[in-house]
Amino acid sequence: MLIYDPEKLRAVEPPGAAADLADLMVAAGNGFSLQAVLYGLGAVTFAALGLMLMVRAKRKLSPFFFAVASLLTAGWLGTVSYHTWLWGEPRVLAFVLEAASGFAWLAFLGALLWTVSDAFDRRRRAILLAIAALFFLATVVVVALYATGIAGTWHGAFIGLRLLTIIASAILLENLVRNTAAQDWWSLKFLCIGLGSVLTYDLVLYADGLLFTALNKPLITARGSVYALVVPLLFLATIRRGMWDEQLQVSHKTAFYTTAMAAIGGYLTIMAIAAYYITRLGGTWGPVVQAVFLFGAVITLLLVMASGSSRAFLRVTIAKHLYRYKYDYREEWLRFTRTLSETESRSPIALRITQAIADIVDSTGGALWFRDGERYALAASLYTTATSFSEHDAERLTRFLDKTGWIVDLEDVRRNPEKYQGLTLPDQLQAIERSWIVVPLAHRGELLAIVLLLRPRTPRRLEWEDLDLLKLIGLHAASFLAEHRAMQALVEAQEFERFNRRTAFVIHDIKNIVSELSLFASNIRRHGDNPRFRDDLANAIEGAVARSKRLLERLRDDPGVTARPASHAPVALGPLIDDIARGAPEGVVAISAEASQDGVTVMGDEDRVRALLGHLVRNALEATAERAADGHARVRVSLGASRDRAVVEITDDGPGMDAEFVRDQLFKPFRTTKSGGLGIGAYQCREYARELGGDVEVITSPGSGTTMRVLLPLGQTPGAMTTGPATAA
Repeated sequence: MLIYDPEKLRAVEPPGAAADLADLMVAAGNGFSLQAVLYGLGAVTFAALGLMLMVRAKRKLSPFFFAVASLLTAGWLGTVSYHTWLWGEPRVLAFVLEAASGFAWLAFLGALLWTVSDAFDRRRRAILLAIAALFFLATVVVVALYATGIAGTWHGAFIGLRLLTIIASAILLENLVRNTAAQDWWSLKFLCIGLGSVLTYDLVLYADGLLFTALNKPLITARGSVYALVVPLLFLATIRRGMWDEQLQVSHKTAFYTTAMAAIGGYLTIMAIAAYYITRLGGTWGPVVQAVFLFGAVITLLLVMASGSSRAFLRVTIAKHLYRYKYDYREEWLRFTRTLSETESRSPIALRITQAIADIVDSTGGALWFRDGERYALAASLYTTATSFSEHDAERLTRFLDKTGWIVDLEDVRRNPEKYQGLTLPDQLQAIERSWIVVPLAHRGELLAIVLLLRPRTPRRLEWEDLDLLKLIGLHAASFLAEHRAMQALVEAQEFERFNRRTAFVIHDIKNIVSELSLFASNIRRHGDNPRFRDDLANAIEGAVARSKRLLERLRDDPGVTARPASHAPVALGPLIDDIARGAPEGVVAISAEASQDGVTVMGDEDRVRALLGHLVRNALEATAERAADGHARVRVSLGASRDRAVVEITDDGPGMDAEFVRDQLFKPFRTTKSGGLGIGAYQCREYARELGGDVEVITSPGSGTTMRVLLPLGQTPGAMTTGPATAA
């Protein structure tokens, strides 16, 4: 019996509620038939494909027709499923949608052939448009005839129209296969296989129906599942062809997990079917054997899921057959960068580089050697045993890598040694089991390191894409390694600078002590018999010894560069200035300690305050030393207070300094104009004054001498204090 019976296809209104109740009773009697389920499955799959295409394909003609054809096919399959469940067979709407979907697939193939075929000229395109218009008109006529019931028993017209549509679609598909450029065939072959399969199936169905004037019931029943089976092929074609907007892409990770879940589902289904037949055929022992079989199947599944080799095989298979490129470059780059930049990891940088490169090609391990003088030191070893080797052992390898920059496939070296002229591998490298490839890490033309990778769990052949990615990764890893080594060198340099600066400050303090003792030594022969001089000398020696001991303690305990233990106590500036003045050479430079006022004190370390003022006095003495012979040299030290600060002014009659020198050099560390000077005295003076909350000011000009004004917070406000520097003879 023809499933599309013209008498059943007429759009007849039911007489009322009784007819509705009758339809429901028929539906309840039929239940969910196998045909309804299979057609429903096909409808769901095509609807998903069509909606995906419709949402994304908005600017191209062929994807639009593809989406329309998929949605019409989904509507036709869904209508057949619903009608079969409700009435036991399709009605007029199913016929209309099938004819429309056939025409939509014809339009899609024409549009696709129009866009991808270089040999499809204007004349052929005009013929294609004419045929499409003719088929569209024929479809409208036949649909109208059957929808209104005018066709009567001319049911052969529908079969003939479907056959013509199928044959026309097959012709377009054949032209598409024959005229598609070689570079496009990779992306279209799944589409051609899928559509070719359903066209062949429909051709057999309707040719048989035309011959016997009735469609084959089993073929009709299985038709929904046949359409559902080709949807994965069409989906793969859309991935490869990029038929939707570029913003929607299926990542390698998503494809991996989807394929894995589908494989697991298929495996469990097969195992369930096998267990069912074991129960049917096993007799009394059937349930026992079934339980053991299912347990073994689950254990096998868990072993396969936990196997790294299985995951690697599935990943390689998916990349090979589903994608134009083997790697998801965004994911690989993010993973590589994340591995290198792990801040919480305590792994050495060399081990992280080895791990990051190995993960790219699913390598099971590796080793990294970096150049250290005349040898290549083993910096990292990942799941392998390796040793360092000398530059002589690796000379030919490093020379070859420097010259070519190749990724060296060790298997290829063994198979084709003539391809690698001048390359000799070190014995230490060849002795490593499962060695696979060597990746050079070169930065700015210099070979920094060599990475050896072990063979992956799943055998794989290196292709151009692997080599290009490994070269790019090698360059980035070399830059990262070079930056890391530069940072290490910078840290070491900073440590040395830190030590040198601390040593320089210590030397400067020792120099101050030596200078003070030298002043007394120069006068000891002249004033050695003077009891007062001997007392001053004894006090100076005791003070120098005490300061030297404290200096040694600071040198031992102080980890900082300029940091000093905070030891603040009241320091009387008047007596301190007197002591400094008495240490000057008598008769060479006249020094007057002006207004040594009792009670002017500051809070600080007496030794450091003495060093601060003593250094400025010595600088003044040195600046006026050239004029000391004619008796015109003079250094004045004045002490006073202004508001809440003690003011010490040290004035000399030296040559003075220009503003540029004061601004750019005077207080900069390690800059000096003295022969044998360290260049840290003025810097140290100002830094300590600022540490106490004060400052050092400079009043000078070329040829007019210099005044160094030291401002320090008062530690005790005197009862009677002048508002400026007081002067005493």
